[in-house]
Amino acid sequence: MEFHRNPIPVMLGGNFVTCPQCTSSSFRLSRLRTKDLERLALFQYPVRCRQCHRRTYAGFPLALMLWQADKVRKQQREHETGR
Repeated sequence: MEFHRNPIPVMLGGNFVTCPQCTSSSFRLSRLRTKDLERLALFQYPVRCRQCHRRTYAGFPLALMLWQADKVRKQQREHETGR
């Protein structure tokens, strides 16, 4: 059985977090780059919109939530391929 990624809209504090370009509310973590160190010091983490692929920054609560969701997706994929 193939695992499909279903984007889940991101909510923080009762409000949807949206992309500044396409207004999508579906994000994933982006890879860290050297230039991100300044933003990390400000407690902002790079994220990427799943719709338009724009890279932007989000607060650590959102990044932590995305990290946990990615961890669950990886476990589901491993479970599906292990059958």
